[in-house]
Amino acid sequence: MALAQPAEGVLRLGSSMINWYLVADDDGVVLVDAGAPRHRPELEVGLEQLGRTIEDVRAVILTHADADHKGFAEKLRGERGVPVHVHTADQRLARTGKKDREAGMLPYLRHPAAWKLIGALAAGGIPKNVSEVQTFEGDAVLDVPGRPRVLHAPGHTHGSVAFHFERHGVLFVGDVLYGFGVMTGKQGAQIGPRAFNASSEQALESLSKLEGVHAKVVLFGHGEPWTQGVDAAVAAARATGPV
Repeated sequence: MALAQPAEGVLRLGSSMINWYLVADDDGVVLVDAGAPRHRPELEVGLEQLGRTIEDVRAVILTHADADHKGFAEKLRGERGVPVHVHTADQRLARTGKKDREAGMLPYLRHPAAWKLIGALAAGGIPKNVSEVQTFEGDAVLDVPGRPRVLHAPGHTHGSVAFHFERHGVLFVGDVLYGFGVMTGKQGAQIGPRAFNASSEQALESLSKLEGVHAKVVLFGHGEPWTQGVDAAVAAARATGPV
C-alpha cells in the first residue's frame, strides 16, 4: 500500500500517533524527524516509493530532540554517516534526553488518549541519544535538500522549530503545534500539553513566528495534515490555549 503523500515530493511515515517525513528534491532526500526506533524499516519503503535509495539520503533535520522525534536518527547516523541537525538550544536534549517540563503526567492519566500514547511510545522502542549533532540557529536556511527555512519557536522545548519548505508548499511544525491533543483526545490544532512543554506560555507566544507563512499544507509531529492555512491553525491553537 502506498504511503500518504501530502505534497509533491513529501511522504508521511510512522503511525497514527507519531509522524515523520521524507522530502525529496533534485539533490537528494532529507528526513524531517525520525519517528520511533522501530520505524527504521519504513525508510527503504518510502525511498522506493519516491524512486530513491538510501544513497540519496543527505540529512536528518529534527524539529526538536524529544525521544519520539529523534527516534532512529542515531542508528542511521551510525550506519550511514547521515548527519543529524538540531537547533542549538536542543543539542543537550539530543545528546542526553534530559528535558525540562512544567508539569507532571498524572492529571492526564484519566484520559484514554494518554494511555494510547503511552502504548504507542512503548511499541516504538527506546531511542538512542544522538552522540554527534550539527547545530543551527533560528532563521537559518539549511543546506539540505529542499533548503528549508528555520522558524525558531521555543516553548515545547527550548530548541523547537518549524521548517518551511517553500518550494514544496509545506510547513513542518513538529510539536510547535499538534493536530490533536495526544494526552486529552481533544481535536484541532493546539499547542502541546503542559506535561510535555518547557513553557506553555512561551509556546503560545512563539506561535507568532508562524503567522504570515504561506504554505498549502501544515504537517504535524502528531496529527493529520492541515490544509486550512497556517494562520487558521495558529488561531485555533490560541483559542484552545494550554491543555
